[in-house]
Amino acid sequence: MILIFFIEYMEQAHVVEFAILGGVIALNVLAWMSGWAHRRSRRGHIHIWRTWLMYALTILACAAASFADQYHKLYVPGCHFDKLDLFLDASGYITAVTCAFIAWSIGSFVYRLIFQNKFVKKLLTRHRPLGYINPRDGPVAQLVRASG
Repeated sequence: MILIFFIEYMEQAHVVEFAILGGVIALNVLAWMSGWAHRRSRRGHIHIWRTWLMYALTILACAAASFADQYHKLYVPGCHFDKLDLFLDASGYITAVTCAFIAWSIGSFVYRLIFQNKFVKKLLTRHRPLGYINPRDGPVAQLVRASG
């Protein structure tokens, strides 16, 4: 009974350990590469493939750490390469990386919605007080508005 509990505990520890590792790697990738991912095309669109590339690089880095963990067990007496551990590791880091990227995408969307949305700018500029002169308009438009 104690042995079964210990084995289940160690399996859960692998999931949590690699979930934390996946979250840390995802946050580092997002912190270092998010400026590159937000670069816009000439039309002003964000390249979605850059986000997917960052996601794939994060998963590959976590998979490399998982394989390295299993590989070093080959040289530890009494341990062996375990495919179940690879699966448990993958379930931990894929979940954490996916959650981090979803949170980043939602935060990025909200940021663009609040600070860079042209609809909000149009809405705010539509209701101008009477006699308002837009300083960005040319002098002819300012005279027409001031006289009208």
